[in-house]
Order: sequence, then structure tokens, then C-alpha cells
Amino acid sequence: MQFVVEQAVLVRRIVELRNHAEHIREESKRTEIYNFRVLPNGQIGLPVWGIVDRDNVEQVYVHEEMQEITTYLRYVAEGTFILSLEQYRAASFPIILSAVEKPRSECPVHYAYVPDMTKIKFAPSTSSPQAESL
Repeated sequence: MQFVVEQAVLVRRIVELRNHAEHIREESKRTEIYNFRVLPNGQIGLPVWGIVDRDNVEQVYVHEEMQEITTYLRYVAEGTFILSLEQYRAASFPIILSAVEKPRSECPVHYAYVPDMTKIKFAPSTSSPQAESL
């Protein structure tokens, strides 16, 4: 439950961006999005967005925040999945959660379940390694 509570602020940000874009009320906040545009100095401005109300105008680069949101949503999804597995996993099942040192770009998970070799018991071998190689 603590994991979910800790995510409230950032999830609220994403929800507000969506809600203020789709459920516009004249007296309330709204999401404003500015596409590429020519700036007064002649340069091309990158797309920005933000939540705007009567007292506050916020502008954040869309591409930067979308990268952060995407990474964050992956983190929340992975964390929620892990917590649900941990809640129902049999304690006797010989696996442990391990951090992935270098997540692959095609599958950017940050944790993986791996066998817990300290809990796996192997049957004793009845033959010697030399006899098997002959």
C-alpha cells in the first residue's frame, strides 16, 4: 500500500494534464499545448504544454516530460506487478528478486526473478564426472 501512496503526486500530475485537456471548464484550470512555433528571435520553438489557471502559467517541454512520464509509468507498472507477485508467491518457491544492472532497450525491465540457488537441492550424483565423459 505504501508504494501506491508514494505515487500519488506524480500520478495526479498525469491525470490533471489529461483531465484539464478533455474536461475544460471556463472557470477552472486547463491544459494548454503549443506546437512548434517561430519565436520572436526567428528560432523554432519546441512544443510545450502545461496546466494554466488564472494565477499560474506553466510551460514544460512536451518531449522531456513525455520521456519522464513513460519511464515513470513503466516503473509503476513494474512495481505493481512485482508487489502483486510477491503477495501471492509461495514462500517455498526458490526464486529471489534481483535488480537488472543494464536494462535492454527492447525490454527495459529493472528487476527480474532468478533462481535462488541457496534453496535448490540437487540429488547426489551416482557417477563421477570422469565416467560420464568416456
